[in-house]
Amino acid sequence: MKIQGLAVIAIIIILPMSIILNSYAQNQIKTLSLQTQYDSKLKNATYDAVKAFQLNMSNSTTSDLANSKMRDIEASINTFYSSLASNFSMTGYGEDVLKNYVPAVVYTLYDGYYIYSAYENKLEEDIYGENEENATYKDGKNINGLKPYIYYSCRYKRENGDDFVITYSLDSYITIQGKIKGNSVNESGYLLSGVDYNDAEGYYTYKGVRIKPESMTSKGLQQSVYVPNATPSNDSEKIILIDGNLAGSIKTYPCKKVNGVKYYIENMGSSTAKVFSMINDEKRYQRRCIIK
Repeated sequence: MKIQGLAVIAIIIILPMSIILNSYAQNQIKTLSLQTQYDSKLKNATYDAVKAFQLNMSNSTTSDLANSKMRDIEASINTFYSSLASNFSMTGYGEDVLKNYVPAVVYTLYDGYYIYSAYENKLEEDIYGENEENATYKDGKNINGLKPYIYYSCRYKRENGDDFVITYSLDSYITIQGKIKGNSVNESGYLLSGVDYNDAEGYYTYKGVRIKPESMTSKGLQQSVYVPNATPSNDSEKIILIDGNLAGSIKTYPCKKVNGVKYYIENMGSSTAKVFSMINDEKRYQRRCIIK
């Protein structure tokens, strides 16, 4: 066979393969480019939603209440879809259309999480009867909404009769509720590893550091707090000096932990009593509270 014939055969075989490979490579490039654009838009919308949630929580005086927290999350979800729709505005996608492409939005909080997703609406016939047209949403309609709060909890049931539930958190703080060895238990605290007990002297050490017992008085649980630029008000409080200058003091206040946040009571038992929490070594006073 002549060289010309071999060249023709090679062209017939190689040319279609090169066209197919070139088309495949172009499609892959377009896919990766489009995926990168979608990922960028989704990350920007997620950032906007998280930022809105943080701002609402920090500026709310009732952020620990369930209804207030759900309101803040719903506002954050609206921000997410509005931002996503704004990013996709050039392609004609609106907020309602985008909800069909988002299976669920999950908000992981300190001791549980919320899920915002689509569900089928159900109406009770004995409530609406023939007046179903007056309902905001019809029976069987798919709508998007926030589902009940789900705790990071697990039930443990043993053959010896122990039956209890442990509620976990994002750190080592846990709550145990139920029956253990026939006794009812409802305790909360931090789960630590590397804790040793000294039988002779009766104290615990954590990684070589002695754990001081929490003092219980008529005012309840007392805990020590570092307060910057504060001077001691009695002999039991310790002063902190840095290079000979006053840096602050270690003060003791009645304490209670709610939803993973420690709240302290200042001037307990007086008309000027205030509740505060410590954030970044700064006192954050609560505007409205009832001290019991």
